[in-house]
Formats: sequence, C-alpha cells, structure tokens
Amino acid sequence: MQGEILEQRSKRLDGEGEDVVRAGLGPATGEATVALARRTRALDVSPRLGLALRAGNPAGVELGLSAVHWPRPLRGHLGFGLEATWSVLSRRDDLSAGGVPVSLETRADFFGLAAVALLRQDLGPGLLGWVDLGGGLALASTRLTQPGLPAIGATAWVPLLHGALALGLRSGPFLEARAAWQGDAHSEALQGSLLTFTLSAGWRLETL
Repeated sequence: MQGEILEQRSKRLDGEGEDVVRAGLGPATGEATVALARRTRALDVSPRLGLALRAGNPAGVELGLSAVHWPRPLRGHLGFGLEATWSVLSRRDDLSAGGVPVSLETRADFFGLAAVALLRQDLGPGLLGWVDLGGGLALASTRLTQPGLPAIGATAWVPLLHGALALGLRSGPFLEARAAWQGDAHSEALQGSLLTFTLSAGWRLETL
C-alpha cells in the first residue's frame, strides 16, 4: 500500500521556516511539522553607485562592482570574492603668486581591485545585513594643470584597504556605508594618503 500527501501548509512565503504536512496511508492519517531551509545561491554580483567624501576635497563619484562566492559548507554566512572600483577626485584652487592670481586644477582617478570577505546575517524575511572587509591595490592617475604651463601627470599603484556595513534585500536593492584608505601616490598633483567615506546604493543579483 502506498501513502500520499493529503495537505501541505506553508507558514512563510520565502521558502524558509516550517511546513505542516498531513499524509495518509490507507485509513490512517498523520500530521507532522517539517523544517525547511532556503537554498543558498553560490554566487552574487553587486553593482553600486556612491558619493565619496574626502576631507578638504569636494565630494566625488564612486562606482563599484563585486562578485562574491558563498561556499555551501558555510551555509551562506561567509563569502569571498573580488571587487573593482573607480572613483574620481576633482578640484580647483585659486591662489596668488606675487600678487598675480593663479588657478590650479587637480584631477585624480582611482581604479581599485581588491579581494573581499563578507560576513552576512539574516535579519528577517528576505532582509540581510553584512560586513565587507577587503584589501588590494589602486591605480592612481593624477593630473595637475595651470593655464599657460604644461600639465603635470603621474600614475602610481598604491595600497588599498576598506571596511563597509550594508543592509538590503536578499536579491534586490541595498544601502552601504564604507570607509577606505589609500596610500600616498607621491605625485605633484596629489600628496599624502587618502581617507574616503562613501555612501552608496546598489543592487544585489543572485546568479547561481
């Protein structure tokens, strides 16, 4: 004699939690609660756009794209991946040299590539919070221009470190607050290390 499922009632709509299953075998029936676990995606891709704030400099734009792998043995709580970023710093300084006004324009582009580790936690139905730590290198391309004089440019690789806190949907929009440090590029246009605070919005895509 073969049994059959007579009824199955889901308590949640996101695939997690518990289902109540009632099964029958001939005239006999029984009811049991079955725990369900949501299938964790192994890879997600997250583009983001942010406003970069640096002390003593105008706000700039930052773009980022990360790809993170979530090993199944870690139950989707710890992931590892790569992140590429681009940000720009642009400013104009009006100075005076011997009573003559001088205008200096500075532009610095930073192209970063970092290895990242993410620790995330479920906060509710479909809602996640996570911590992002990473380190790598940034290519700093700087240019200093002054009317009537040749432009001064330089390119250098500098160390890059960052830490971030984010809140968002499992697959959907998220908000992130980030602090990043970049080493000294040793150029005429930009001297000293940079500390950047970025507020970003992005979209998290679960792909595999």
